Amino acid sequence: MVITLLSDFGLQDSYVAQAKGILLQHSYTDHIIDISHSVSPFSVSNASYILKDCFNNFPKKTIHLSLINILHQLPAQALMLELNDQWVIAADNGFLPMFVEDKDREKALVYKLPVAAGNYYEWIEQVAAIIGQLYSNPQLLRSYPAITLAPNEMQMNLNITHQSVECNVLHIDIYGNLIFAIHRDLFETLRNGRNYKLRLRDNTVIDTIVENYTDVGQSTVLARFNHIGYLEVAVREDAASTLLGYNLFKKDQVFYTTLKIEFYDHQDSKNDIQTGSGTGI
Repeated sequence: MVITLLSDFGLQDSYVAQAKGILLQHSYTDHIIDISHSVSPFSVSNASYILKDCFNNFPKKTIHLSLINILHQLPAQALMLELNDQWVIAADNGFLPMFVEDKDREKALVYKLPVAAGNYYEWIEQVAAIIGQLYSNPQLLRSYPAITLAPNEMQMNLNITHQSVECNVLHIDIYGNLIFAIHRDLFETLRNGRNYKLRLRDNTVIDTIVENYTDVGQSTVLARFNHIGYLEVAVREDAASTLLGYNLFKKDQVFYTTLKIEFYDHQDSKNDIQTGSGTGI
C-alpha cells in the first residue's frame, strides 16, 4: 500500500513526522510519499491543484491523504473519494469538490468516514485506523454512507459572461509560472469557436496560446495549457508572478489579481491587441 501526504505544515516543525508516525502505527505500509508540505496555508484550492498535478502518476490502490485545514469544523470530519481505483481522504472542507474535474464527477464516489475528532492528532489517529481496516477488508468502504459531491467553489468564483471570463491564480510553481483556475475544456466551451485575447492585470494582451515555452523568445510573456489542461501564464526563463504582479488566490481576500479572457468574433475590433504570443519583459 502506498500512502501520500499533502499539507501546509512546512518542514521546520515535527508535524509531518508526527503524521507519519501515527500512520505507521495503524496502517500496513512502509511506503509514505510526500507530495508537498509547502501548500499555501489553509488553501484547499491550491492543495487540490497540487494533487491533481501528480494524481495520475501513482499506481492503483494508492491512498492520498490531505492534511489541509483539518479543523475546518469541530468535530473534525473526514470524507473518502474513490476515483480511478485510487482513494483520497480529506477533511469535509471543500477539498474534494475542487479536486474532481467535471468529466469525472459522475464516476467519483464519496463516502463519509466515521471520524469525529477534537484536534489534529485525533483526526490522524482515527483516519489511520480506518486505513488499516480498509487494507484488511476493502469492502468495508461500502458500509459507510455515500454522499453527493458538493459544487466546485473555484468554478463558482469564476466571473463568466457571454463575452469574457475572469479567473484567479490557482497555483504558482517554483519557477514563478502562474496556473489559473480554468481548464482547457471550459475555455473551449466558453470560446465556442470565437477568437480570444488574454488580458493581464497590467493590460498586457496575449492573443496566441502556444504549446511550449520555446515557442517564444527569451523573457517573453506566453500562455499555454499545461499537461493536465490548466491555463498557464509564464515568462520564458523568468518569474511571471514577480514580473506581472500576481498573487495566489486566497478566499475572502479584498483584492484579487485576476486574468481576463475576452472572446470576440472575427469582425470585431482588434486595435488594442498586440501581435504575437505576448510581450517582452
